[in-house]
Amino acid sequence: MIFKLCNRTDNSYLPYLDGENVSRYQLSWNGEYIKYGDNLAAMREAKLFKNPRILVRQIPSKSEYAIEAVYTNDQFINDRNSMIITNINVNAYYLLGIINSRLISLWFLMRYDKFQRRLFPQFKVNELGHFPIPSTSIENQEKIGRLVKELMSETNKDIASAFEIENLNRSIDECVMDLYKLSEGEKQIVREFEI
Repeated sequence: MIFKLCNRTDNSYLPYLDGENVSRYQLSWNGEYIKYGDNLAAMREAKLFKNPRILVRQIPSKSEYAIEAVYTNDQFINDRNSMIITNINVNAYYLLGIINSRLISLWFLMRYDKFQRRLFPQFKVNELGHFPIPSTSIENQEKIGRLVKELMSETNKDIASAFEIENLNRSIDECVMDLYKLSEGEKQIVREFEI
């Protein structure tokens, strides 16, 4: 039995996230709490929810940015509709930028053809493990990481600039394509990719 509430009655209730709360570079919260403890049938290790991590929503968006992932170090308990990436051995914001990039969305859709399934085209943890993440210098990681932090800051503003968001997305995408050493023709295919 799951004990979800809108009000916290004691410290065993922790903020709870549904898959819908995980968006591209944004994390929302519906104000729900879950009683976290032995009452759960399949309680996961608490350290999954306390350490810095990237949450990736299992249901991709029908968009040129199909993957929806966000970084957090806040203590939230998320449902199983969001995969958790922990033990990150590279710049976490760099990794987030790669995962949320237009190129990885195109690669993902071509490799797994998820939108053939009309309702809830989910992807699985093992598929996430196959995402091609390039090794690169600390400088390249920091460059993409800075752009991702700027984008996260802009998207979380009360009045975000669509122009600035578009420019930051484009800058991240260009950096990502450079890491994969795409030719100018290949880059143009990625730039023009739409769903």
